[in-house]
Amino acid sequence: MNSFIWKSNSTFIFRHGARKELSHLVQGNRILAVTGGRWLRDTGEWDAIRIPLENRGFKIERVAVAREPSPEDIDNTVAAFRKFAPQTILAVGGGSVLDAAKAIAAMFCHPEKIEYYLEGIGKESPTGATLPLIALPTTSGTGSEATKNAVISRPGIGGFKKSLRHDAFIPATAVIDPELLRFCPPEITIYSGMDALTQLMEGWISTGANTFSDMFARQGLELFAASFPAVLQNPGNSDARGNVALAAYLSGMTLANAGLGTVHGMAGVLGGLESLPHGMICSRLIPPVFRHIAGQAEDSALARISWLGDCFHQYWFGITENGTEGFLQLLDQLEQLLPEQNSFLDEQTLNLAASKSNDKNSPVSTTMEERKRFFMDAFSIE
Repeated sequence: MNSFIWKSNSTFIFRHGARKELSHLVQGNRILAVTGGRWLRDTGEWDAIRIPLENRGFKIERVAVAREPSPEDIDNTVAAFRKFAPQTILAVGGGSVLDAAKAIAAMFCHPEKIEYYLEGIGKESPTGATLPLIALPTTSGTGSEATKNAVISRPGIGGFKKSLRHDAFIPATAVIDPELLRFCPPEITIYSGMDALTQLMEGWISTGANTFSDMFARQGLELFAASFPAVLQNPGNSDARGNVALAAYLSGMTLANAGLGTVHGMAGVLGGLESLPHGMICSRLIPPVFRHIAGQAEDSALARISWLGDCFHQYWFGITENGTEGFLQLLDQLEQLLPEQNSFLDEQTLNLAASKSNDKNSPVSTTMEERKRFFMDAFSIE
């Protein structure tokens, strides 16, 4: 058995309507809310969160995040609200919003700009000092509400996608309210769901898996298999949405403690080169990468692939086989769910992404040429 250390949120709440009952979780009386785009306002959900807090005397300022956060986004936000001096950060949004909020909470407590502390770029490691953070995900994908890293990007040739990372940056409080998830648009539902599935599958077969990560990965995979089809069929099904959100949370717990694999080793690099949504990249890489793994896996890894086929055979219409054959049918089904492709990679980007990507924690090693082929299978090449 692999040795391990387990770290997670101090408080985790899963409850319908929890977004309206946050006051007892706030420290101090000044809140900086980091939120997503217009839908939170247009649906009235921001008012459902804001008004009960303001009625109890909390002062709230708000900043919107419309993309994966850049170093400049974080530094500018901290500078703009330094005088306000927030005492709690409230994050309401998808993975990019939650990552931005984690970074903002930390940078209020560090003297340098964020780039100084990014892994692989900065000169120093962060100290772990951070403001209290309450994370409310509005998508079911990254599991960022359960992880210790904030992903920061500067896309382009010579750009990067790196993490600000410390155990103390796991949000102190994570809140999943299934009612908040029912407005998630169809395309984001698919892409974020595929990201969660990737994290669960990569964590399940990871060479760094342990007893606890197996427990969470297995439960997350069963929840996803049972509920994701129901979400696609009826997006307003808040019970199914809640189950998928819990699966995404468990995917974050899994990746934080077992690591990821080839899909994320490729997706992170490509995301640093091109302004493409992370969930979309993962969605398109799942079929070619996992077909390769299923064909090359041996012993315990093959047994875990076989279990995946058994699991999804129980729930997904059209998966007629058990074991590895059932898993290959799952990959065919996932491919059919993807929206029409409108993203292209040029030859330079293709070669850079293939050469810089990795298969860390995967039970099956890959060559640069194999990873290049996965990219070519997943994307149109100009």
